[in-house]
Amino acid sequence: MITSSGEITFNPDGRTSPLSGNKIRLHVKLMPNGVIKSNLDHVPPEFYVELWEMWHYQLGNIQGSSLGEEFIFLLRGPDLNKVYPRYFMRKTDEKSNIIELLKNLPD
Repeated sequence: MITSSGEITFNPDGRTSPLSGNKIRLHVKLMPNGVIKSNLDHVPPEFYVELWEMWHYQLGNIQGSSLGEEFIFLLRGPDLNKVYPRYFMRKTDEKSNIIELLKNLPD
């Protein structure tokens, strides 16, 4: 978690909210053959993605539900921005549906 003052904290009781200024940042590691579709020449093997700061999260809860899990991240552009603030992180059992939806998008 990045606090409102820019410090990194691993306090499991740390919280986010629209007014806190705290942000939970996920350290994402790309799986082999983990890119479904991209127009980038190179997707970095590791990068960070921040969770939507408008929800009330507790760092320990996010760690417990996400650490070591596999997800599909819906990102765009060279800076790997979220396609939508909230629902950019999807469970892997949605992969076939996501692939079908991507077929209808222009390149």
